[in-house]
Parts: sequence; C-alpha cells; structure tokens
Amino acid sequence: MNDRQKLLRTIAAGTAVKQIADEAINAAKKALQTDLPRGTEYLYTSADPETREELGYATVPKPTQPKPKPELRDEEILPWLLEENEDAVEVRYVIKDWARKDLEAAALAAHKAGEPQKPGIDVVVPAARPASARFTPSKDLVPLVRGMWQSGELDLVDVLAIEARSEPGDAA
Repeated sequence: MNDRQKLLRTIAAGTAVKQIADEAINAAKKALQTDLPRGTEYLYTSADPETREELGYATVPKPTQPKPKPELRDEEILPWLLEENEDAVEVRYVIKDWARKDLEAAALAAHKAGEPQKPGIDVVVPAARPASARFTPSKDLVPLVRGMWQSGELDLVDVLAIEARSEPGDAA
C-alpha cells in the first residue's frame, strides 16, 4: 500500500469513526432526553473531588412556549380594510407591511381577549416543541478523554458500540 492509499484509508476510517460516534451521540442524547430532568448536570473525569476535572455539562432548557401567529387571508380582509382605512392598502390590493404588522398586533390582542377575528384573519398556535438535551464540552475535553482512555477508565469500543474482534485479523 502506497502513502497516498494509507492517507486515504486514514480519511475513510476517520470518517467512519465520526459517523459511528455521531450515531452513538444521538442515541445517548435520545436516552438522556427521557432521563435528564430540566436543568444542568456536570460531568467529571472521576467521582473523586480531589482529582477530577470537568468534562462539560448537559443542559435541558425550559420548553419553548408556542406563540400565536396571525395568518391574514388578503382576499377576505381587503374589503373590510378598504372600508376601515384605505391608506393601508395599495391600488394593487396588497396589504402594506406596516398595516400587516398593525393587523397582526390587533389579531393577537383580539386572540388574547377572546374576541372574534376580522374576516380573513386566523390566529394559529403551533405545537410546542419539547426541550432537547444539550452537551457543552469543556475546552480540555479531548485531552481529558484521551487520558481517561489511556488509563483504562473509559472504553471507546463500548462508547462507539463497535463489535470487538474475536481474534486478531478477523473483521469486526
């Protein structure tokens, strides 16, 4: 195998490891999502407070609350708007941006007050998105993980869910 082939093999293997690691990370985040309560949890190299170093922390933020968003149906609202304030409409019958903002603000106020909407306006409340777990690594994460791996505290084969070879030379 020539030098170029070795470099290409390194790139291919590194790419595969990245993909395997991404799969492992995504699976762990999914599992963490059900287990980690809202808040922050710090991760350390060991349980010993004297020697441990911070690897990073996982956070689950407060879930976002959906906000109502007015949807204007121009063809239905134009007749009413022309009667109310014809300056809000151009000759080509397109609602001007400032009038659209005013209508959206009025629609939100009416929605909040429980009042009926003007013709051509619907206020839609999108579904809430669940909060997702995030991990923020420390700036020294790579050397710390390398140290944990070298000292035997961490098994990267288990982390990446790679099947170990049964005998040297066998394919994984």
